Amino acid sequence: MMEKGNFSRAEELFKKALNLKPVHPHSYFGLALLYRVTGHPEESLKVLERLFILMPKTPGIESTQIYNEARNLYTEIKAETESKTSTH
Repeated sequence: MMEKGNFSRAEELFKKALNLKPVHPHSYFGLALLYRVTGHPEESLKVLERLFILMPKTPGIESTQIYNEARNLYTEIKAETESKTSTH
């Protein structure tokens, strides 16, 4: 859905997936990425912070990879929001 630009539908599906499986790291990452792409960095950071709380409960190589990607995304968004704050 995100690739086609249907962001509201993508958000709906990510949230539905999280309701069905609340510890699914890929859904958190996808939702955080969606919020970043749509210009909502603060929402993206909140979703990523929730993911970091849940990650120790979901071990595995797949989870480790998505955690690393999420950590990188978090760092990028945090730097972007801080640079915008310091220039205003």
